[in-house]
Amino acid sequence: MANKFEEKYTIKDENGAGFIQIADDVVAGIAALAAMEVEGVARLSSGAGVDLATVLGKKNISKDVKLAFDNNNVKVSISYMAKYGYNLVKVSEEIQEKVKNSISTMTGLKVSGVDVKVHGIELKD
Repeated sequence: MANKFEEKYTIKDENGAGFIQIADDVVAGIAALAAMEVEGVARLSSGAGVDLATVLGKKNISKDVKLAFDNNNVKVSISYMAKYGYNLVKVSEEIQEKVKNSISTMTGLKVSGVDVKVHGIELKD
């Protein structure tokens, strides 16, 4: 079971050996990195425009991922900029699968859904 506690999620051990807390930024970071591994993803995008941190390369990519927790289930919402020439449906489906598998494997949380939004298309340089 996971319970929200100051932006950390506690997974209680059934054997009474203790507990494990995972910060929501960690789960969001796992989702962001998994999405960025998909061919056809130019970058993640929250749609808020370009900020100075993005230009300087110091952007926290997990801020473009939204999470909703319900016990030990998590629903993920992620937006991205696609590379021109890729099939948007196939890229988005691969993002859904990679994000779901990465979060489940690394945290043990069940992913109830991965909503993917294509925010735009980046043209080739």
